[in-house]
Amino acid sequence: MRKLNLLLIIFLLTLPMTYMLSLKYITTNYIIVMLITIAAFFKKNPKKKEKISLDFLLYIGFIIICALGFLFNNNSSDMTFVKHTLSYSFILICYGIFLPRYLEKNDIKIEMILKWISIMVLITCSFALLEFFARNFMPSLLNVFQMLKLDSIAKYDALYFEKYQRSRAFMSESGHFAMFVNAFLPVSLYYLNKYKKKSIFIIYSIICISGYVVSFSAGSFVSIAVSFFIIYPMYAIEVRSKKKILFFIMFLFISLITLYFVKDIPFFQGIKDKLFLVNDSGRFWRWQFSYESFRSSSLSKILFGRGLGYLSYNFDTGSTNWFIETLVETGIIGLLTLVSILGVSIKKIISLKSEFKYFILIGLISMIIQYNIISDYWYPWIWTTMALTKYFKYVEYLEEGDGDN
Repeated sequence: MRKLNLLLIIFLLTLPMTYMLSLKYITTNYIIVMLITIAAFFKKNPKKKEKISLDFLLYIGFIIICALGFLFNNNSSDMTFVKHTLSYSFILICYGIFLPRYLEKNDIKIEMILKWISIMVLITCSFALLEFFARNFMPSLLNVFQMLKLDSIAKYDALYFEKYQRSRAFMSESGHFAMFVNAFLPVSLYYLNKYKKKSIFIIYSIICISGYVVSFSAGSFVSIAVSFFIIYPMYAIEVRSKKKILFFIMFLFISLITLYFVKDIPFFQGIKDKLFLVNDSGRFWRWQFSYESFRSSSLSKILFGRGLGYLSYNFDTGSTNWFIETLVETGIIGLLTLVSILGVSIKKIISLKSEFKYFILIGLISMIIQYNIISDYWYPWIWTTMALTKYFKYVEYLEEGDGDN
């Protein structure tokens, strides 16, 4: 197996840059993945006969469903629908189909992938800490960011604990930054713990967790906590460790007690308002509006959707729930296809022999949970996680000499 080439290193390092160094609709990572797609298309894989896999069929099926929804849409000529249809198709083709093929054809070491993921997370969280310090304690530093074209975030006035502005790092929103950390910090900690000195692991953990905390993203905190509570018992049961099972029960009990006593602080009140207020910010209000759009549809649109971009066209920012948005815009068949894509990836992760599967799974499950309160499907993190999962399974397939990747 080989080390990462320059193209893949740049791809991994630009994963968090969804706002910084980006054009209006095209991120640096999109440009790199386009180059990867072209390279994967022309390069043959000497170790594996090309065959049609289930996830390949699901991705192709989803692209067809997106096209049908676009054709059934009465306003398909509007640029909102064109943009979303092209965006979704681009992501499915580049990240879903060609990125894992490129990894397979280049025969990359898993350890090298994890190494550069950990570097990417460290850079992002370090920048988040620097940003937090600049915004809250030394605003003059923001001028330096602007001079260096690093001020990727518009001024954000909302205060947390009535004092602090939160960090967004290289993204447009702090919740999205926190989702990125949820996706890749668990596998980064696994890599550091296994391959580096304990002192390096501790310093790395302090920096990254501190950067993550100053996002003040309640949705991300809850998502990673729920994901941990789902995955850790699976790990404890598989290794048959009574100590780990008892630790989990004790930790769960302490967490529930803590939640009971802190539930009325202003931070949690803000979460309740975001969910229940009857205005443009209220999540439930948006979900209800979106679901009514589905219920009032014709049979063809119930099956294949109203077209990607419908909710953004009619409701500005959409439903802020990826799964409801998928139901409305791609129909029942589209939602089932998306759930199947996620299910196939989860099955691949669970079937991995290495214990680092639990760290991948924590990241993927936390993103799936958080996607119930956001709908930004164009972020590359969940698609990249699924592509890496397919590659990790492929490597295991080669090492064992049999099985299905």
